[in-house]
Amino acid sequence: MRLKTAILEQMTREDLKEACEFFGLHDVDKRSTTAMQERLSRARRAYPYPLFNYLKEPAVKAVANRMGLSSKGRRNDLIEQLVRYEQKRKARIKRVAKQKNRATAEVITEAPKTESRDSGPPEKRKATSVQEPEEATSGTERKSAIPPPVVQRPIREKRQPVNTGVDSVNYIPGMRVEIRDAEWRIDRVDNPTHGGKLLTC
Repeated sequence: MRLKTAILEQMTREDLKEACEFFGLHDVDKRSTTAMQERLSRARRAYPYPLFNYLKEPAVKAVANRMGLSSKGRRNDLIEQLVRYEQKRKARIKRVAKQKNRATAEVITEAPKTESRDSGPPEKRKATSVQEPEEATSGTERKSAIPPPVVQRPIREKRQPVNTGVDSVNYIPGMRVEIRDAEWRIDRVDNPTHGGKLLTC
């Protein structure tokens, strides 16, 4: 099950309304809980991490049980565990898809086989040589009409660089962070030229 689907199942009707307003989803019937859940599930801008802001600790534990993980621990620890689990699940799906594409690329296309004129018993070969006129032979050999088999080489995977430090954290709008012993809510994330992240809270 997707993490976003498990989170939406634990959200109340008022929470769904507030989430639709936050992500700018106005083309939805806010009287229907199912309609709002389906609209938020399809919206790519609605990441799972900001949706955790609408869940309290018991609801987060229910999400962990729904995903088949342990529900022991505090709210923030469970959220981090669920986000890492979702990232691993998506990476596993991409890896399986790449392996399928690689297996398809390694298939060799075989050319259709044609019967040779000299095949068959010796009597038929002699009759064929008597009935057909002799063809004039030239100094260059005749090129075969059968194309050679085409082998497609597998595409090598590009190694993604591993980010360390501040750049390794995926800051997104709506995320809550602790800065200078105070909790802040991120409204905007910019990438300055000198490196790092510029957070507007």
